[in-house]
Amino acid sequence: MIRINSNSTNQPAADFSNPLGLIDTCHDKLKQHCELLLKSAKHLQEHGTDNDFQTAIKQVQRYFSTAAKLHHRDEEEDIFPLVVRSSLKMTDLVHQLKETHRQLDAGWEALMASLEKDPLESNQQEFIKRANEFVDLNLQHLEHEEQDFFPIVKHMLSSDQLNKIGKSMAERRNVAL
Repeated sequence: MIRINSNSTNQPAADFSNPLGLIDTCHDKLKQHCELLLKSAKHLQEHGTDNDFQTAIKQVQRYFSTAAKLHHRDEEEDIFPLVVRSSLKMTDLVHQLKETHRQLDAGWEALMASLEKDPLESNQQEFIKRANEFVDLNLQHLEHEEQDFFPIVKHMLSSDQLNKIGKSMAERRNVAL
């Protein structure tokens, strides 16, 4: 069976009252699903499209088609507008991050297109290549956010702004506070 390695910590789970904590949690889940995608690609080479592959790839599809898209919306609709004009550096960072979101969306669509080719076994190399490219771009993007963007943002946002971000994130997910 193909599984996600859970890097559980003993920290309490973040909730919508801590939206930047939720962003961190989402980054961890993005990394875990990237790992699952790579494991699935390797499994495909060794075992083909068996039940384990199908189960794992459905989990990857569900995550990147829903939660990851919501994560990008959280950043683009709630966080980026609050900081984009604070400095030239932040304006440039936001522009770079938004552009990478577009590249990730395009990479995801290309990956899904290669997955849907029939039969997948005859197109393994295309799928594996696209999976590796998608994961590499995701990991670079997450590192950029974690190293260059969010350390600054954490000091810029007020409690009131964070509360509004948390409420917006909850509404986007149809979760009552």
